Amino acid sequence: GGSGDPAKLTSPWIAWEELGRLSNFTQIFVSKGVKDETGIGGFIWQQVGELRHNEEPTLNVDPFRHAFHPTIAFAETGNAVPWVAWYEDGAERPLRIFTARGVADANAPGGFKWVFTPACDPDETACALNVNPLKDAEDPIMVAGSVTSGEATVPWIVWPEIGPSGKFQIFVSRLDPATRNSFINVGGSLNVDQNQDAISPVMVFMGNVPYVAWLEDDGSGNFRTHLRHLASDPQTGTWTLDSPATGFDQDPARSNSGLRIAAGTDTLYLTWVEGDPETEASQVVLAQFQP
Repeated sequence: GGSGDPAKLTSPWIAWEELGRLSNFTQIFVSKGVKDETGIGGFIWQQVGELRHNEEPTLNVDPFRHAFHPTIAFAETGNAVPWVAWYEDGAERPLRIFTARGVADANAPGGFKWVFTPACDPDETACALNVNPLKDAEDPIMVAGSVTSGEATVPWIVWPEIGPSGKFQIFVSRLDPATRNSFINVGGSLNVDQNQDAISPVMVFMGNVPYVAWLEDDGSGNFRTHLRHLASDPQTGTWTLDSPATGFDQDPARSNSGLRIAAGTDTLYLTWVEGDPETEASQVVLAQFQP
């Protein structure tokens, strides 16, 4: 949840994917909870964003491509600016990741319009966050954070993308705090082995330090949990490996899935599933990490 006004209490916001009302393409939509005593639970859902294609408040860069995996966060001054990231697929073009910032607009439904950041000019390759817009990128995760105490947060995004080796690599980008209209990459691939696929990244800030965890193929087809933290300024982009080179696991014979991450004041928590729940008695593993 969040609030578009730092002077007001936060409320639930949600981003989701849904087939367009008049098309067969999946669109990204956003709604926020508005207090209403007549509604179940004391609030109702109000859609957010200008009416665009087919008079729907879709966020899609291209409403004739499918959009998936939306992620939402509140960042910038007072953590009062909503941001959404997602990826689009189809039309014989690479999978591309996009972001939009919510800009206050009293004339738009929900009080905000969505502005692609950076701008899609002259075409969508200009606003794609992909390291290489000609390669597939998918499943973004966005969080808000700052590497300097007392400074306003900015959105950070982590995702898998096909790298030069032909395997999925984990990349991180953040909003440029100078221009606030473009994203800059923070380091290169986070993979332990760039010749193996890495998937399902998650990210969290512990204080002013960003941590990224992901699943990476160990070469046998089984995926292991890995963890890094940013050990330098973002411009240098040095990500230090916190997990063993072979990854975290309880049973090396079982593949990991369902990775999640959370942070306390000085402790990081990871949870994942070991084993395939459809074919064996899998286990949920909870691990804590203290720097």
